[in-house]
Parts: sequence; structure tokens; C-alpha cells
Amino acid sequence: MGTKNITIDLEAYKRLKAHKRDDESLSQTIKRLVKPPFDLDAYIERIQKDPISKEAAEAVEEQVRLRRAPRKREEMKTPSRA
Repeated sequence: MGTKNITIDLEAYKRLKAHKRDDESLSQTIKRLVKPPFDLDAYIERIQKDPISKEAAEAVEEQVRLRRAPRKREEMKTPSRA
């Protein structure tokens, strides 16, 4: 793998060095802290090859509905006393 020289200001260097572990290089520190960008196209391709079951999709949809209606979620947690 090739290398590239970069210039950063002193404050940026100090912040980076503060996160550096004793057993890693600054390059390793950067790679640990700065994750690669999310590849949406690769994700879509992967889930199209191996889609989740209908039951799993319905469970996900239910969780999304519950997040959008927090009062409804609280009502489900509290048993009603009639």
C-alpha cells in the first residue's frame, strides 16, 4: 500500500495523538476513528440477493411504527386495568 504525506495543524495533531493507542500507528488510528463511507449500492445489492423473510420484514415495520408513536408504545407496556 502506498503512502501520502498530509499537513494538519497542531490542534488536529494533538487531538489525533490523544486517541492514538500505544500499539498503533497514526494511520491505524485514523482508520479506526474514521469509518469508510456507507456503500448504499452494495448494501442494496446484498439484500436483494438474500432478502429477509416476510415475518422479519413485518417485525421491522412494526418497530418503525412503534417508534413513530411513542404513546402507543407506552400503552403496550402498561397492562390495562379494567
